[in-house]
Amino acid sequence: MSDIPIRGDEIVFYLHAALKGKKLDLLKANPKVGFEMDCEHGLIEGDDACEYSYRFASLVGEGTAQIVETPREKMKALSILMKCQTGKDFEFNEKMVSSVAVIKITTEEVTGKQRK
Repeated sequence: MSDIPIRGDEIVFYLHAALKGKKLDLLKANPKVGFEMDCEHGLIEGDDACEYSYRFASLVGEGTAQIVETPREKMKALSILMKCQTGKDFEFNEKMVSSVAVIKITTEEVTGKQRK
């Protein structure tokens, strides 16, 4: 298992949310956030119970969240999200992005951990 500090240019994450709700209320009151993401899950088998483990890769960090206000940046952010999720390019218009909130998280500290 290894911890990998990530340095250099800032990392930005986008996520989407409903236009109203507790998440947005909390972010408006305090934009400092913590986050965790993981992937590459899988069971590591062993000959006895103590040799079993779990494979993963994860990022953990802190940052500042802001609610994206301009339609242009919302369109850009949602295009990035869809490209990450589907591998395809999508275009959005102002009407489409007016029905969703977009949150931008600019990271201040990120570490990664992986068990292969």
